[in-house]
Formats: sequence, structure tokens, C-alpha cells
Amino acid sequence: YQLLVAVEHLPSPTTGAFTSWSPCGASGQMAYMVLNSQWFSDDQKLQSLAPHELFHAIQMAYAFDVFWGQEDGPNRWWLEASAAYMERVVYPQLDKRQQAHALQWAREPWRALRSNDSSGFQYGSWLLAASIEQSLANGHWHRQLWDGFLGRDALDVIEDIDSMLANEGSSFANEFGLFIERAATMDFEFGEGLSS
Repeated sequence: YQLLVAVEHLPSPTTGAFTSWSPCGASGQMAYMVLNSQWFSDDQKLQSLAPHELFHAIQMAYAFDVFWGQEDGPNRWWLEASAAYMERVVYPQLDKRQQAHALQWAREPWRALRSNDSSGFQYGSWLLAASIEQSLANGHWHRQLWDGFLGRDALDVIEDIDSMLANEGSSFANEFGLFIERAATMDFEFGEGLSS
């Protein structure tokens, strides 16, 4: 597959990139990325950016209507949480961006998991995905989850995670409890540099 990537000097130095879409063909969509040239001087930022934005393009192919077509839908938080998680999957050594995402959650841990707004809280929810990976001792569950979304026009991320975890002898409630316990002190196996 090919993916259109444009490089522009974006007005905000804090925005590294964005992934969006355009109509393509009679009834399809085409994902494209716009990268901020202001970030090209920092390799660590680019390392974080690449898997994050690429995963947004993958999300569009897997479940466009459910995630991108429902601006205020209950699953919207998972767009950024899972894309931020992919940063860690591709580059396991946590960088400053991943640490900053974690702090976005840690500053307001009382907020609902499904929170999604311009504050960026949902980016920090990548810690839930990483906590599940720690419990299961691998990240294969994330791919299985997304493969289960493919082509569906209705789903509930939390229910789907729960069903997937049942196959692993766990549940969403159990893993969410472990996540809250670990996140209270940032006691993750990968947690070097994380602050509670």
C-alpha cells in the first residue's frame, strides 16, 4: 500500500503531525499524514511520531465508521490511547513524548477512561494497554483486538477487550484494577522515567 505524507511548516510547534482522510473512489476513504517540519531536528520526537501517525492510518482501514465517523462516540478515546501505545510497541525505550502522555493521564486519574477532549487526557490511556501487555507477558492481544474490529460497523472497545481477555483467563474489570494499582505509583515493568 502507499500512503501520502506531506511535510509542512505547521503553525504550532507543539503539533508534530496529524493524520486525516479524504474521500477516495465511490465509497472509500484515503488516509494521509501531514508532518510538521519543525520536528525534524529532534530524532526522538520523530521516533514517537512515526508509529503513532501510521497507526492512525491503520485504524481508518480497520474500523473507519466506528472510530473516525463518530466524533463523540464512546470509543473515540481508544484512537489516541492505542496509537500512543504503538509508540511503545515500536520503540520500547520510553521517550519524553511517551512519558508526557502518561502524565496527561496521571494528572487527572479520577476522570473516566472514555474521556476524550482537546486536553489530551486520552493519550495517557496508553498505560492501560501497556498494563494489559504486562499482565499477559506479550502485546499480541492488541493485534487480536484490532483484527476483531476489521470491517465491523458497531462495537464497544471495552466489551471487545473483555471478550478478548476472557480467552486469556482474565477480564476487563480485573485488568483495569491492575492498571489502577500499577498507575497509582507508576509501578510498571517498563516504567523508568514515569512519574506518579
